[in-house]
Amino acid sequence: MPDVLTQLRQAAPNLAVEFVYRPKNIVELLEQGDLDLVLGGMFDAPANIHARQIARMNYRFFVMVSHPLATKNNLTLADIAQYSHIRYSPAGAVEPQVDNLFKQHKLKRQVTLHTSSMAVLIAGLKAGKHIAVLPSEFTTQEPTKHTLCALDIPSIPAVDLMLYWHSRSHKDPLHRWFRQLWLDVIKQYC
Repeated sequence: MPDVLTQLRQAAPNLAVEFVYRPKNIVELLEQGDLDLVLGGMFDAPANIHARQIARMNYRFFVMVSHPLATKNNLTLADIAQYSHIRYSPAGAVEPQVDNLFKQHKLKRQVTLHTSSMAVLIAGLKAGKHIAVLPSEFTTQEPTKHTLCALDIPSIPAVDLMLYWHSRSHKDPLHRWFRQLWLDVIKQYC
């Protein structure tokens, strides 16, 4: 986000941008023109919505470094199932995959905190013995790189990160430039 905002400020200082958390009616908002661009996990889009895969994200289970599982070796999904989990709504397609993973192993995931705010998720991790699913690269980012620990259990399927937009803006020069800006910045991190 900082790189996108810096480039926007330099190249288009009069462009107004609004960022919103993932609403439930994304397709409807794109069709109505209330959203111009959506960045997120895969969803089935109608023919009038364009989509482009921009990255393949790997996800891991994360805990605070003080969590009992942070230092445990040979972890299993059953070990992880014994602790409370945080469900992060904007994670898109990954949360249902995590739920399916537990079902496949005949385990139940104990979700005791549900949030669409990254600040609340981090606070939830710091406050207790919760586990959260986040992108693998999360521990390399400030301010969490010394406080969070990725658990060594690589069983979460990768998720495609997609960019979506409505067909009416497909050839619009400003929209094309804005899409390309996002693609260029995201390539630096993925």
